[in-house]
Amino acid sequence: MDGAGYNGPVLRELTDPDGLNLDMTVPPPTPPKRMTFGPERFSLKIIDEQHGEVTCPNGQSTRQRERIEKDNGRKYIFKPRQCAGCPLREQCLQNPLSKKGRTVIKNDYEAEYRRVAEKTTTPQYEQTRREHPKIERKLGEMARHQDARRARFRGQLKVLIQAVLTATVVNIKRIVKLLAQKKNSMLDALSVRAEPARL
Repeated sequence: MDGAGYNGPVLRELTDPDGLNLDMTVPPPTPPKRMTFGPERFSLKIIDEQHGEVTCPNGQSTRQRERIEKDNGRKYIFKPRQCAGCPLREQCLQNPLSKKGRTVIKNDYEAEYRRVAEKTTTPQYEQTRREHPKIERKLGEMARHQDARRARFRGQLKVLIQAVLTATVVNIKRIVKLLAQKKNSMLDALSVRAEPARL
């Protein structure tokens, strides 16, 4: 779920207040180190469904935009003359000697990604991440030893039933193991108490 969950459309669908409204805990990937201003430094103003405006840290604005190839955001393009005499040019352009203006990609799901990043700074997130390996081990067992990688039947309901039954079996096995360990520890404690005192 870590990789699949950090996906804009998935995050929006799962956390929609009018939909499932789930509390998602997804670790964001480590972003590559940047030497220039990131897209978050450029403010976006939505004018209407067809128009938007991006403003750079130096106060220059552009409405020239186009959809990016992945179709999950828009690329805003600043004219060369807007960037030509900018005092922040060294911090903004990867190649300050370039005659082109800055381009900025604003992702359609920036708000969802920002909420995920903010959540990683909370104590609740740290607690969840500490418990995460235990859950991952059980999921790994289901996938490797219980054939949970593949659906045996067609249809969402039948696949759900298979997943629930598989999880139930794995949990019952775990409960039996824990009870057996508890019983053995109790027997060991009783045997120690039953030993006669040595003179």
